[in-house]
Amino acid sequence: MLQIRDLTVTMKKDLRDLLRGFTFALNPGDKAAIIGEEGNGKSTLLKLLYDPALVEGYVEYTGAIQKDGMLLGYLSQEVPPEQGELSAYEFCCQSPAFLDASPGELAAAAKRLRFPLDWFYSDRLVKTFSGGEKVKLRMALLTLGRPDCYLLDEPSNDLDIDTLDWLETFIRECAQPVLFISHDELLLERTANVILHMEQLRRKTLPRWTVARMGYRQYVEERGEEEGLAHFQGHCYVTPPKAELAHRVLRAQGPAVEALRENDFSLYVSIPFCPTRCAYCSFVSQDMEHAKKLMDPYFQLLLEEIEKVAQVTKDLGLSLVSVYIGGGTPTTLSAQQLSALCGKIRQVFDFSRCGEFTVEAGRQDTITQEKLLALREADISRISINPQSLSDQVLRNIGRRHTAQDVVEAFRLAQRLGFSNINADLIVGLPGDDLASFQRTLNGVIQLGASNVTVHSLAIKRSARLNSPGGDLSAHSNAQEAAAMVDYSIQRLTQEGFEPYYLYRQTRMAGNLENTGWAKPGSICRYNIYTMDESNTVIACGAGGVSKVKDPYSGRLERIFNFKLPLEYINRFPEILQRKDGVTALYEQFRQRLR
Repeated sequence: MLQIRDLTVTMKKDLRDLLRGFTFALNPGDKAAIIGEEGNGKSTLLKLLYDPALVEGYVEYTGAIQKDGMLLGYLSQEVPPEQGELSAYEFCCQSPAFLDASPGELAAAAKRLRFPLDWFYSDRLVKTFSGGEKVKLRMALLTLGRPDCYLLDEPSNDLDIDTLDWLETFIRECAQPVLFISHDELLLERTANVILHMEQLRRKTLPRWTVARMGYRQYVEERGEEEGLAHFQGHCYVTPPKAELAHRVLRAQGPAVEALRENDFSLYVSIPFCPTRCAYCSFVSQDMEHAKKLMDPYFQLLLEEIEKVAQVTKDLGLSLVSVYIGGGTPTTLSAQQLSALCGKIRQVFDFSRCGEFTVEAGRQDTITQEKLLALREADISRISINPQSLSDQVLRNIGRRHTAQDVVEAFRLAQRLGFSNINADLIVGLPGDDLASFQRTLNGVIQLGASNVTVHSLAIKRSARLNSPGGDLSAHSNAQEAAAMVDYSIQRLTQEGFEPYYLYRQTRMAGNLENTGWAKPGSICRYNIYTMDESNTVIACGAGGVSKVKDPYSGRLERIFNFKLPLEYINRFPEILQRKDGVTALYEQFRQRLR
């Protein structure tokens, strides 16, 4: 039995403790998983247990590590670069167990690990092996040594499905105890019966460890919301009001996330055109003055891509649960094009489980009665009318070609035509804005009857016009006033019965704040939750679209990118269709692992 008593591990460079007073016993039958954030000392602990010489250059320790003569088998996270230059045979010859093994033992090891016997004798360089092939070869050498205990440092990194399947079976059925590091939730759920959680609190000044003799899922559930709040405040230094905001978001998201099934997905459609480019904008969108000639060919190819996605998802047995048409400004399309686009989506997809269909009507200077009627006839359940501000001066400062009165008229027109679920985007930190002006804007959209209000903190990107010489960043730079605006929005929207339901942050935001989506009860946009929470697959069509393919059986998420610019999308469209076949390949991998 491997026993550790009162172990304290300290970094020599900054005297920071990775562990303090750690006591643990690895018993026969234990499959103990070490979890925690990167940089918390997980790999250092494994190295120390195997051979203190591996870490003596950068840590020192006190306490007792009792091995009782046990032979430990250690798999490092990576193959050292110099060993990657060796042939497979040279690499294997470094292992005494390989040199002592009989041909029969080598054949048995290759069979167990599911690789050709001649790998042991190959002149192929180790660095040319895939991640899974390296793990299989190294694990074969470990098993030949017949260790009493296995120490595995992130063995699930960069593995193919076959190797992951073998690894899972090996850990679960191994006669010897296993202590391993992993971030793969499915592997953890299926193998671990002991959880060792290593944490660093208070800006990495206070180590905390937890040993729980239970499965991973039970451990996660028992940590609970109270523990999450304590983690946010103690580890991440989030203020209590912001931690409570995140907690409210978590509660609001629960029903939407819990309603997901393993084969659910959402659809995003990109219309990357705008009437003009706003001064703060960094999205890949084309203003209509320069890109009008691209609109028709782009639109026709977009319909073709949508048909391709419909066929792929039908063949995979996926169920559509939400649709979001965004941009850019989708209402730069004509009424006829909007009708054709929404009609195509309804024609080629099964809507039996789809509970929402959102279209960003967006800028008021593109909204007409004809276009709104087209959306109404297409049974669109939610639209966005995004003023950003109700100050005419601020609107001029950001390059908008409409007034605050245009926003009012667009809202009233949409409501008159039967739209009841309307989102309004606002931005904190725009040039020329201040607290009083922002308060008038927020109160204005509440009085207009918005059911959703999204409060963004201005994030300045390199390509934004505001970031060029002469750009007015004074409001963005006033962190105190930006914070006052956001605090007011939290107070005011809460008073009006809104609940925060999604939240995210970006770099270079005004006041280092956040973007928060607020909704009246029953009017949340599930798509926003799913794309920000990354809790289900989102398949994107159109220029700039990024499909996020979520393994429903683990935390794995893979991205498939469309070309960013409309012209590139048009010229290389056959590649777009080929990339959609990647969705099929990924789901086949996900499902193969369950067999």
